Amino acid sequence: MLVMWMWMTCGRHGQRANTNTSSEVRKAPPSSSASQVPYTTARLSLSEFSYTVPLSTGQKFIRFYFYPVSYDPGFDRSKALFSVQTGGFTLLHDFNASVTADAGDTETLIREFCLNIDEGQSLTITFTPSRAIPDAYAFINGIEIVSMPTNLYYTAFESHGVDYVGNEVNYLIENITAMEMVYRINVGGSALSFDQDTGMYRHWDSVVDEEKYLDDLSSRWTVLPQNVSIKPNFVKIPEYSAPDAVYQTGRSMGSNHTRNKRYSLTWEFPVDPKFLYLLRLHFCEFEPEIMDTGDRSFLIYVENQLAEPQADIILWSGGNGIPIYRDYVVFMPASPDQKKVKLFLALQANPRDWMTKYNDVLLNGLELFKLSDTNGNLAGPNPEPPPYIPVDAITVQCGYSGQLVNQDDGRNWTGDINSEFSPVEVHQAASYTSLVRDAPPSPSLASRAVPYNRSRLSRSEFTYTFNLTTGQKFIRLYFYPVSYGVDFHRSNAVFSVKAGGFTLLHNFNTSLTADASGMETIYREFCVSIEEGEKSLNITFTPSRASPDAHAFINGIEIASMPRNLYYTPPYSDGADFVGKQINVRIENTTVLEMLYRLNVGGALLLPKKDTGMYRKWDSHDEEESYLDTSNLSLRQNSSIELKFNIIAKYTAPKEVYQTGRSMGEDANINKSFNLIWQFPVYSEFSYLVRLHFCEFQPEITKVRDRIFTIQIDNLTAEQRADVIDWSGGKETPVYRDYLVSMSTTAGGTPSKVNLSLALQANPNAGILNGLEIFKLSDSNGNLAGPTDLTPSSSVKHNNKSNRILAIAAGVASGLLVLSVLFGFLIFRRRLKAKSFVSIHGPTKSTETRGSSLPPYLCRYFPLAEIKAATQNFNDSFIIGVGGFGNVYKGYIDDGGATPVAIKRLKPESSQGAHEFKTEIELLSQLRHRHLVSLIGYCTDDNEMILVYDYMARGTLADHLYHKDNPPLSWEQRLQICIGAARGLSYLHTGAKGTIIHRDVKSTNILLDEKWVAKVSDFGLSKMGTTNTSKTHISTMVKGSFGYLDPEYYRRQRLTEKSDVFSFGVVLCEVLCARPAVMHTVELRQMNLAEWVRSCHRDGELDQIIDPSIRGKIEIQCLNQFVEIAMSCMNDSGIERPSMNDVVRALELALQLHRNCIERNNEVAFVNDSADAELRSSKPGCATDESIQCISETIFSEINDPNGR
Repeated sequence: MLVMWMWMTCGRHGQRANTNTSSEVRKAPPSSSASQVPYTTARLSLSEFSYTVPLSTGQKFIRFYFYPVSYDPGFDRSKALFSVQTGGFTLLHDFNASVTADAGDTETLIREFCLNIDEGQSLTITFTPSRAIPDAYAFINGIEIVSMPTNLYYTAFESHGVDYVGNEVNYLIENITAMEMVYRINVGGSALSFDQDTGMYRHWDSVVDEEKYLDDLSSRWTVLPQNVSIKPNFVKIPEYSAPDAVYQTGRSMGSNHTRNKRYSLTWEFPVDPKFLYLLRLHFCEFEPEIMDTGDRSFLIYVENQLAEPQADIILWSGGNGIPIYRDYVVFMPASPDQKKVKLFLALQANPRDWMTKYNDVLLNGLELFKLSDTNGNLAGPNPEPPPYIPVDAITVQCGYSGQLVNQDDGRNWTGDINSEFSPVEVHQAASYTSLVRDAPPSPSLASRAVPYNRSRLSRSEFTYTFNLTTGQKFIRLYFYPVSYGVDFHRSNAVFSVKAGGFTLLHNFNTSLTADASGMETIYREFCVSIEEGEKSLNITFTPSRASPDAHAFINGIEIASMPRNLYYTPPYSDGADFVGKQINVRIENTTVLEMLYRLNVGGALLLPKKDTGMYRKWDSHDEEESYLDTSNLSLRQNSSIELKFNIIAKYTAPKEVYQTGRSMGEDANINKSFNLIWQFPVYSEFSYLVRLHFCEFQPEITKVRDRIFTIQIDNLTAEQRADVIDWSGGKETPVYRDYLVSMSTTAGGTPSKVNLSLALQANPNAGILNGLEIFKLSDSNGNLAGPTDLTPSSSVKHNNKSNRILAIAAGVASGLLVLSVLFGFLIFRRRLKAKSFVSIHGPTKSTETRGSSLPPYLCRYFPLAEIKAATQNFNDSFIIGVGGFGNVYKGYIDDGGATPVAIKRLKPESSQGAHEFKTEIELLSQLRHRHLVSLIGYCTDDNEMILVYDYMARGTLADHLYHKDNPPLSWEQRLQICIGAARGLSYLHTGAKGTIIHRDVKSTNILLDEKWVAKVSDFGLSKMGTTNTSKTHISTMVKGSFGYLDPEYYRRQRLTEKSDVFSFGVVLCEVLCARPAVMHTVELRQMNLAEWVRSCHRDGELDQIIDPSIRGKIEIQCLNQFVEIAMSCMNDSGIERPSMNDVVRALELALQLHRNCIERNNEVAFVNDSADAELRSSKPGCATDESIQCISETIFSEINDPNGR
């Protein structure tokens, strides 16, 4: 129903509305996401301007469209601050468009209002720049005015009004009220664009937007029913109330009635305080089992007040498939700080079971409007602006003329062609003049993203000059190392970069750096100080002289001011603690810093626009975990806490850094056994600033001494008794600590890569860390460049872990490399007994001396007497496993037997035992990862060969797949286990020092701890991968287990990490089908599981072999994703198989699909359980103990007991 529609693209000719002042018209800078009308042009003015629009009588929508970018010259986005008034109403006041867009993580803004036009009245809309700041201006890109049906949201003349929550009287929304639309959501459904509305061009947000406002339990447990085949029957409300699609989807609590009693389906919407709000809830019962009154009734709470004691949609609407809505008005009181408050909406299952058939709730759609106050005001406060606004904020798109917008943060990048940033070149000859090139086309986003889409290149030196204010600055250099035509091959990009007399990069090989990191693009961030009297900064790019074809290039340059002494030492401070030296060191303005690592520990990625105004990027826990050595606990974000910046400045780090963290967990016994350790590759011969960010936000930590732990940096004690509460003065109060560490040169005397270790040790409590930054400091010659300049940065993902070996003398270690297996093992065993080890139960606390850059040794020696005591002299009743290696016992060690462990004892007659025993110790003592079984120690007394592991309380994955004495695993449990095991294998392949190939991946070698965390075990057959880049495989005798062997490895005896990938694909098949890799009791074509699954996949018969306990419970997209992963892993050609890192990501997507049922265009399709009794009884989808004779023997190895190793 459309009476009138009017659209104005501001800044274009031909509009019929009149403006009463001279204002400027500008084209918006190019952007692919904001290239549509009305965002292409804008009207801007430093003074007030108005639009006068003649309109028909009635209620109208007014929509304003804003694209807050810099409309240069003269209109910087940060200065767009203005008010909007119309018809006596203040719609917006001192509206900061850029801050609002940044806070909402959007590039464009739409504001929608509702108001009434009386007879004979025209509408004047006035834009007024703010007086709060100089050079403030107003702007608008588009204005839309649409008539709405009479009393769509306003109270009809004959109506008694709207329920006023918490009051006994109803509320009348009269024509003298203006409204602002705050939220409009298609609950549980997809986004509905303007043209999908009922003629009023309203936009309905999707389930993805909705889930931002759901509380934790609601997000995890609710379901999204839908019935797209139903045609809503509009007999109670007008058909234009909302699109059909709103009433065909929804959100409910699900069918678990017991769980439904324990929580409410709750949304939390941030709104402005001191306003009334109209809340409209849309309902439609479309599930076929809900037909009668009382089938589903529930309670509705608005702002923690009971709005409906018995909501019954069928009672309200009159039947199934009939839409209805309910309106409520609620007042939001003032908050202490006048900031946003949260409006709570909760649907609660009826606590009186006897009153309802289905103990569940339902919501289909939601609209929330703010009502103008008695002064005609609708304007609320702007989102909080960034804590810091840089004085200098320069972004240069090299090789471009004009301006481009970066879609991630909305900033304009100015081209260096014919601009103040044009570089100066040493050689003016045509053959040496720099060139500009487009990045070559690429399927990735890198070639299209600003500033990587253009480049300036030259075979001669060129210099950029920047006029800057005094103070400390960030310099960020952006590189996209590809071939820019045949004359600028990527391998020839080798050059140096200097700035203000400092060497930032020397013979920097961008392609090698990118290839080593596995990333397409790289950037480098530096900190410099511009002193008084220095008017400018020169940045010079110089091609290497080592090759005549060498060239320099740059894609983008960014310079931003930073707060004074953010990283430099203030005049009143003694400086940072110099670890191990008992002195403090000042970081003066004469030093240049290079940022190497900046991590939001335990948290999500924070893009530059999420920073505190300085556009720093904070890497996520995914990046952080590539440097972690040990099991750990990632603390869930607590965004509800109000941080108190009493000790440090608010701009120090984003609030999200202090709302997440990583800790060692709550098990004190486990915490005694290991340190929480990170290992960061850095160069020797440099000093490093390590900044650690802390904030106590866990509710149980409230006072001094509640948590005390030790901090070690580079194996030296930096803090013996760290107490965050003591440092900060209270909980929820951020603080940071700075430490300086010098990385000495290795034995050969040449600079090289070493690991800078950071360890948190329980003393006695588990440590915590929220954020981390590491900077390299320039040396006395003003140099920051490493030997080959492969220094890591936050743009480069590193999986290098620590190089940890058993703590034996260097001579013994070298002897082990050349002695025979048996003789080497005897020497190895004797020296292990003779040398003193640092136990994992007692890590070093020395602050006097420093060993290598390796962490404290993590392998413990057990006397045979202690092993016998733990197992009551190897009592058979303690046996928990039997394998070709020998028996596995459950034992108890430490504190009177408080810690359970698994003890594996080698059979004396095993000819392979000594070699595999040695391999297991050498590898596992170097590895610490959440998803690898931890080796606690070993014993070699009296010629015994005994390994002691963490005890895995739930046994093997195989135990839970096809042994009927265990209940079947849920599909989500299976996905979580697969992801964990995949992460463990990915770490072996890319995260350890060099590549480690497991060589015996199977379900019996995936163990589960008490919390169902998967851990890869049994490294006796493992092999170090090749370190020669020209060699892609290892030629070796075939070892492994039937059913899991890579056919390429078996045929050619060439081992690669892709052999593990194949085996893992078979494990995925086991997880889906709940049957072993090989069965002899079935027909020939079904005997090999991998072949059988591939055959069924090819023939479209997968439903025949899915484990019956989960058949019908897997969302179809999730199933397709999972099967495709398995099929890819089992590709006959190794080169066609994905990496384990790719497998991890794909499985994580499968889990996301399972959990969220990602929005779909069509109805949800499930893999249905067939009603055919034959399918349930005779098909081989499920295996029982009687029908299984599992073959998991090891080929060419003595480890061949069918009960597993």
